[in-house]
Amino acid sequence: MTTIEPLETASGKRVPEGATVHAHIDKVERAHQTGRARMWITIDEIETKDGRVPLVAVVSDVPGVHSVKVNYNREGMIETRSSRGEDEAMAVAAGAFVGAMPGAAAHNEKDAAYGAAIGAATAFMATSGLGSELTLDKNTKIELALERPLTLRHR
Repeated sequence: MTTIEPLETASGKRVPEGATVHAHIDKVERAHQTGRARMWITIDEIETKDGRVPLVAVVSDVPGVHSVKVNYNREGMIETRSSRGEDEAMAVAAGAFVGAMPGAAAHNEKDAAYGAAIGAATAFMATSGLGSELTLDKNTKIELALERPLTLRHR
């Protein structure tokens, strides 16, 4: 990653924008395992004109990417916003509603119940294999929050 803003240390030294931040993906969970895809990013260090310096920071946001969110309770974790279970439940409810409409309009409770069951089952089968995978495209902005002040070595 590269910084897009300068960083200032507690002592007033500055690291200009464009500095390289080294990080690694610590863990990945595919959506099919949990209903939500998850990725843990660990920030390692930053390259300065004085060399590489440890950088203790966590991901605080992924601005502009509305399909993901940062989970603040689990350090460094980014996950997709909707889960497969939530998607399935919404589809089943919508399918049941649509399936029940003809019977309800005809004031026939039996046809409404039958239509709701068929609509719900069809919607469930159509969505049961879905899972939201997580992809961060090149040039995605990631906001970091420093957990400790940045200290540069004096040469």
